[in-house]
Amino acid sequence: MLKKWRGTAQAAPLFNFHKLYLFVLAVVVVAAAFWLSALVLVVADNRREKVFSYSCGVGDCFQLRLIHSVEKSPWEDNFLIRGAGDLLLTTSKFESLGWGYPYSEADGKFSIDKDNKFIMTLNRKFAKINTCVAIQAMPKIIYNNLQLDLCREFGDGALVEIAVMPRYQLYSDIIFNNGR
Repeated sequence: MLKKWRGTAQAAPLFNFHKLYLFVLAVVVVAAAFWLSALVLVVADNRREKVFSYSCGVGDCFQLRLIHSVEKSPWEDNFLIRGAGDLLLTTSKFESLGWGYPYSEADGKFSIDKDNKFIMTLNRKFAKINTCVAIQAMPKIIYNNLQLDLCREFGDGALVEIAVMPRYQLYSDIIFNNGR
């Protein structure tokens, strides 16, 4: 079939490259928007000079493990990711009460697990966690079977922030707020 094309009789084009280009561009833009809006667990120094980020989702959990400064025994805080800027400290697990861990019913539920470790069910909300790394505590973040040793990565005395945010916010912080 012949079709009038710019004033001359030509065969109709089988493919419209302009429409294909626009379609591919739209797919790339939508994919980038989803990727940039995805949540990441961020562990970074306070100047964003050293940053570790892990893809995460609502309902994921991570742990902050350390050695208690007085008791010299393991301590494990378990956090639930509920969204950007929304962390919930669900439980703290520890081996020793030492001189007698201060406790009231307002603090949460207190129990002992099968390994005779103490568990406090807390359900405390945090927007982010700011901490100072101390080599005596040997703090580590555990997420999806990955372990991040805060002392090795940031050094003794470093100020570290643990937060959940959309990926675009992390990139914005790095690009525009570096050296706050």
